[in-house]
Amino acid sequence: MTYQILLLGTPWNDIDIDNILKELPDVKRVTRDTFDKDLPLLVLYFGNSTSDINVEESSEKLIKDAIVHRAIQPITKEADEFKTMIPDNLRKINGFFLKKDDPCSIQRLKNFIASYFGLINSNKKVFISYCRDDIENLAQKIFDELVKRKYHPFLDSYSINTGVDFQEYLRHELVDSDIIILLDTPKFNSRPYCMEEFNIANQEKIPVLDIRFQIDPRSNFHMFCDYWETEISCKDVNVNEKLVGEILDRMEKCMVRAYHFKKKHILEEFDVKCKRSGKNVVEQGGFLSCDQTHECFYPLTRIPSAKDLYDVNEKFNTKPILSSYNKQILYNGNYCRADIQEELKWLNEHLPIGTFNITK
Repeated sequence: MTYQILLLGTPWNDIDIDNILKELPDVKRVTRDTFDKDLPLLVLYFGNSTSDINVEESSEKLIKDAIVHRAIQPITKEADEFKTMIPDNLRKINGFFLKKDDPCSIQRLKNFIASYFGLINSNKKVFISYCRDDIENLAQKIFDELVKRKYHPFLDSYSINTGVDFQEYLRHELVDSDIIILLDTPKFNSRPYCMEEFNIANQEKIPVLDIRFQIDPRSNFHMFCDYWETEISCKDVNVNEKLVGEILDRMEKCMVRAYHFKKKHILEEFDVKCKRSGKNVVEQGGFLSCDQTHECFYPLTRIPSAKDLYDVNEKFNTKPILSSYNKQILYNGNYCRADIQEELKWLNEHLPIGTFNITK
């Protein structure tokens, strides 16, 4: 599948955009005259001058159509420029700010583009794995900053309601996360629950960002991991004001690669099942199809929700050739909570699209 980016307004960082697209090979930059109406399109409107408020006639209809289809993102350098540099009809849309003093904002723009086109997860779930005795205060600060950056973090002390099976809930959230931030401290390996999280992450191919605080470099090997040897002791983390931001900046840099790693695991496990049953499945524009059984599949790197089933069904509807096929979402159902399994069972019985657990 090819995805399209169109820049309007007065872009001030063409080089940065081109560098983003080098990391997203399925996304290409187009112009008003060259974009394909039959392919997904995202318009980025850059407000860099007060003259950008007056939209050219040739762009006016394009912008209106993009607003209707929620396919446009207004961008300024600072929040206070939004009212003076963005057209009236775009001001109701939540703005994106490429701040001058924030070099990582271009990274967040890359992740926004990738999320819009489904090249990374849009649920943005992050699991924080840590040893309370060593570094609980830092874990709480990371949780708070993730919320500010509009992620959906999981931290055991904040995120689990009373009256539920603690470990069942925790394991579900671990496997359902896009990435794990592991605060790797000297006592981590001696805690059974910490090591269980580590082992599940490896078993289920959950991406990990390993932040190491004076840890033996030869310990805690992960299947997929970005490592950071901080050379910071646990007692010094609270006086390092930049540490939380540096950790999250590193996390955001590896989100696209982490998504592809998790997706690869889904596809490999499904391929094993297909070979065992003699199915010949081929890739078709982001989907998988089997002409023998008239089935088509869409890989999802998280536990499906009712909204996921609706959204993926809409994606299938863009492929008329697959209209008569039985539609299913592929997902990893290991450690899925019992109540969520019952919900998926009910949805499978009542919707025109089903789910396929690759682990059964």
